[in-house]
Amino acid sequence: MEKSTWITLAVIWISWFLLWIIWAIGNKPPSRNESFPQYCAHMAPLLLGCLLLAVPTLPFNLLCGRFLPAVLLGPAQPLGVIVTVAGFLLTIWSRLVLGGNWSGEVAIQSDHQLIERGPYAFVRHPIYTGLLLAMLGTGIAWGEWRGLVAPLLAFGSFWWKSGKEETWLSEHFGSSYHGYMSRTRALIPFLF
Repeated sequence: MEKSTWITLAVIWISWFLLWIIWAIGNKPPSRNESFPQYCAHMAPLLLGCLLLAVPTLPFNLLCGRFLPAVLLGPAQPLGVIVTVAGFLLTIWSRLVLGGNWSGEVAIQSDHQLIERGPYAFVRHPIYTGLLLAMLGTGIAWGEWRGLVAPLLAFGSFWWKSGKEETWLSEHFGSSYHGYMSRTRALIPFLF
């Protein structure tokens, strides 16, 4: 990856992360949240995926091989940046719609509301969908196998976490949430 593309992606990711931290300040307090070991169980593969995308060089070559032919590397980098930005825009839109109901861990917030508008009309976990898209975009810009492994690790993390969230939301909202689940997909519109 060209240095300018790497710097651009680094600025985008860091800006998004800082925005997420700022938004977390003053959230509703949880009435129920997961334990620290449960939190670590889904965060570990996600952080490993982010690490694969963040470091310029890896100490082992297995994941540094190219999956894109050399002729596509030039156009893949701006395309990857665009897909990354699109993914982050989806997360931002989703976070704005979700408001104080958001939590970085599996939790039921005080006065938790079931949100079914905006991106939540299409998928139940659009923040995860946006992050997967952002990781895929960054992976495309890398053009290396690690760029495909990282979103797969994140997908596993989000699949596990969303399953736990859906169990808790089903318990909290009952038939309302079951109806919502029957109308929407979990992560990918019209697919799954």
